[in-house]
Amino acid sequence: MLFAVTLHRQKHDEFMNKTEQQQEATRFSFDYFKFLLHQEDTIDRMLERKINQLEPRLEELINEKINERLRSKD
Repeated sequence: MLFAVTLHRQKHDEFMNKTEQQQEATRFSFDYFKFLLHQEDTIDRMLERKINQLEPRLEELINEKINERLRSKD
């Protein structure tokens, strides 16, 4: 009888360990997903900032090239 109770307890513990592992894996997955979303937001903000910084200079360079082409055709 003691063997049956011990075996039952081992099965119960194994089941609980698997359940706990699954819960921990799920928590990890959600945490990692949140981390990735945060990283994506950070990169978006950095890119937007950089584009805003470069945009005036790009417009200036484009205008210079257009003017150079127009002058070279004359």
